[in-house]
Amino acid sequence: MKEIVEKKNSFTKTDTLLLKGVAIIMMMYHHCFLDETRFEGHEIIPTFFSIETLMHTSNFCKLCVAIFVFLSAYGMTVSLKKIQKDMDLSAEEFTLYTKKRFFNLMHGWLFVFAVCQIFTFFINRYQVKRYGNSVAEAIVYFLLDGLGVADLFGTPTLVATWWYMSFAIVIIIIFPLLILLYKKIGSMGMLLFSVVIPRIISIHYEPFENWFLVIIFGIIFADNNLLVRIKEKKFTKKTFWDKAIKLLLCFLLLQLGLFLRESCELGFFFEFRHGLLCLLVIYVIYEFLPDVKYLNTMLIFAGKHSMNMFLTHTFIRHVYLNEFTYSFKYPIVIIAVLFSLSLVLSILIEQMKKWIGYNRLVENLRKRWF
Repeated sequence: MKEIVEKKNSFTKTDTLLLKGVAIIMMMYHHCFLDETRFEGHEIIPTFFSIETLMHTSNFCKLCVAIFVFLSAYGMTVSLKKIQKDMDLSAEEFTLYTKKRFFNLMHGWLFVFAVCQIFTFFINRYQVKRYGNSVAEAIVYFLLDGLGVADLFGTPTLVATWWYMSFAIVIIIIFPLLILLYKKIGSMGMLLFSVVIPRIISIHYEPFENWFLVIIFGIIFADNNLLVRIKEKKFTKKTFWDKAIKLLLCFLLLQLGLFLRESCELGFFFEFRHGLLCLLVIYVIYEFLPDVKYLNTMLIFAGKHSMNMFLTHTFIRHVYLNEFTYSFKYPIVIIAVLFSLSLVLSILIEQMKKWIGYNRLVENLRKRWF
């Protein structure tokens, strides 16, 4: 009975996977239809709306990045609280924690990176096009790409969508510093800090400027269990009517958010475009999708494969199967095809890890180093 209560009153791993499953679909939609250059030369037939609306909604789906950033910060905060509830760790403990997070990120990334490099080399030597013809320069670019820091150094990556790896590494590195600051100045101080700092310090790193506030949201929401507390607030004791009222309010807020996002001059207040609206989308997913039978199972399964799908889907959509992907004409079918191919490819990648003993190697290294 105790386990059931704990699960009910916490944002679980399953909830995280569900959100990742939605985010990966949003990401594919965003990449497929962001602008006309994405589907140039292909006939696209939106069933219920215009091409312009298709591109507008695709632009909105860039919030998938904010969802992934939020979940990263949220998950890291929860894992720290499991080590020590008040997150008051020593420098050595923070260092060990950071090394473990970096290891967890890199072992998944490096395998997919190696598979993509080998595949593209034997198919059409795509690396030559991406890294350049100079051998010395290509080696440097290859190494930086493999380390996941190409976007930080402004050097080429095998596919442009791999830029996020650099930001994921940045989040891991700065996270202990943010926790230490959070312990000193609290939630309101951190929110003020996240708004002021990007404006007074010219960092010139766009991901940091766009999603720094989302990292702070992830820390605050995890430490205070805010998603669960908001979900547990009831307008009425009748579950149906409570859900109906919440759905209506979320719909109205989302419409207002979309109107402000598309219609107002928000260049200065960029946190709204990339941060605040993200919280509403996360809440809607968390509040309503767990109750949708079968759909939630599919999304959770996709969430387990979200990293592999993120790393490989561009090869399908843009590099090798562009004609095939867009040949289905209807946006929903195009996304379904891209999603299915990416998921199958991810399953194959995971099987490859087992077949060649990569998972055993990772576990042995984990035991040896940590």
